[in-house]
Amino acid sequence: SYFELQPRFYLESNVNKRSQVHFSYSRTAQFVHAVPNNSLGIPLDVWMPSDRQIRPMSSEQFEIGWKLFTKKKYSFQIDLYQRQMFNVLSYQYSVYDLVADWTDAVNAGRGRSYGVDFMAQKRSGRLNGWIKYTLSRSERRFAHIRNGDWFPFKYDRRHDFSLVAQYLFNKKWNIGLNCVYASGHYITVPEAQYVIEINGNSTLISNFGALNNLKVPDYFRADIGLNYSIVRKKTSQSLSLKVYNLTNRQNVYYVSSRINENGVASLAPISLFPLLPTINYAISF
Repeated sequence: SYFELQPRFYLESNVNKRSQVHFSYSRTAQFVHAVPNNSLGIPLDVWMPSDRQIRPMSSEQFEIGWKLFTKKKYSFQIDLYQRQMFNVLSYQYSVYDLVADWTDAVNAGRGRSYGVDFMAQKRSGRLNGWIKYTLSRSERRFAHIRNGDWFPFKYDRRHDFSLVAQYLFNKKWNIGLNCVYASGHYITVPEAQYVIEINGNSTLISNFGALNNLKVPDYFRADIGLNYSIVRKKTSQSLSLKVYNLTNRQNVYYVSSRINENGVASLAPISLFPLLPTINYAISF
C-alpha cells in the first residue's frame, strides 16, 4: 500500500476594485495509471493499478494568474502554469504489447507541461459568451525511448481555441454558436510496412519507428443551434434545432493501416461524425 500527501495552496489578492491576482500550488497523486496506446487503430488507453513494482503517479503544479472586470460586464483573464509529473507510464516498446505481462510491458518516466491561457468573457446582454485560447506544450521522457530525450506527448496540442456565443432575440428565442480549433494530436506510425503470404493469406507486418512520430491534421468544428422555449407556472417546453459540425469537416479520429486491392500497404485516416442535424423537443412539469 502507498501513502501520499496531497497539499494544495491558493492565494488571491485584489489589486483594486476591478482586478485581482492569484497564485496556486498543488501536489496530487493518482493510484491508477492511464497508459496511452500510441499505435495505429482506435485510440484505446489502458488503465493499470499501482503495485509493488509501479509506484503511484504524482504531479506538482504552479499557477499564477490575473483577472480584470469592467463596468460593462466584461472580464479578462490570463493564467500561466507549469506542471511536473512523475512515474508516468509508457509501453516498453512504444506500442501495446499483447504477449508480455503488464508489469514487464511498461516503464515509468517523467512528464512536464507548461503554457498560458487567455480568456475574455461577456457575462450579460443580448449577446454573451466567451473566447478562450491556450498555448501549451506537453512532453514525456523515458530512459528507453528516443535515447532518453524529451518528446511530444500523445495529447500535446500546441494551440487550443474555443468560442461560445449566444444571442437572445427575446425571452423565447435564442441562437447559439460553438467553435473549436486545436492542433492535431500525435500518433505512432510504422517506418516500414510489408505484406507476406501465410497459408495463402496476406498478412501485414509493421516496423514501428519513434514514438509519436506523426501529428495528424488540426481539428476544427463549428456547431450552431436555434432554441425556442416557453415557461409557464406549471410546465416548461423547449424546441431546439441544432447542427453539429456545420462545415462538415472530416476531422481525423484515428489512422488505420490497410492493404489495398493491389496488395500494397497504406495508411488511411478515419473520421467520425460528419454534418449532423438534430431536433429536440422537451417538456417538463
